[in-house]
Amino acid sequence: KKTFTPAPEEEFVVVEFEKNASRPYRVDAPGNINNDGQFTILGEAIDKSLHLGKEVEFKKGNKVLVNRFAADGYQRADGTQIPPFEQGNVKVNDTIYRRQLLDFPNLISDFRRQAEDYNKSSLTVDKTLEDSRVTLARAEEQQKIREELLFKLREDNKNLTGDLATISTLMETKKDELRGLQDRIEAIEQKLEVMQERVRNGAGTPQ
Repeated sequence: KKTFTPAPEEEFVVVEFEKNASRPYRVDAPGNINNDGQFTILGEAIDKSLHLGKEVEFKKGNKVLVNRFAADGYQRADGTQIPPFEQGNVKVNDTIYRRQLLDFPNLISDFRRQAEDYNKSSLTVDKTLEDSRVTLARAEEQQKIREELLFKLREDNKNLTGDLATISTLMETKKDELRGLQDRIEAIEQKLEVMQERVRNGAGTPQ
């Protein structure tokens, strides 16, 4: 004979307080109902439409529906042991099984929406990659132009260096010619002075 054992998250226990609760209880919880469900593992409401906005103080005779985890206690991942719900202060009235249903139409809708978002993201990535390729191609072309300009500048620099050397040599040659002319002019001026002196002294023009 096969027996059915429900999962702890699908089994709920109706407990009745035999005396006032030992402490106030927080019944609201933050979260996203689409990702986290309506309730936390402690039975706190994630669904904002179920929020009370304050803590609750249970009195004797109040009945509370809690899941099996909270009713029996459990151990957290860090090893902390959570005791049973109001141990020694409540009695179990009933056990309820609630099978967790999968909302296939909603899941399919979510899947389609995620697929559309993925396609949009892919298109955005493709556009970004294409823009990056164009930018890279332009940068490579500009780099090529810069390298060509640098090569031409280096060649011009070499030519200018050669021209400067030629001009420097020509200037030295011209300086030598100028010094020669100055020497000849000085010699002629000296001869003229001698001739003028002889003329003044009546010595006549030298043969």
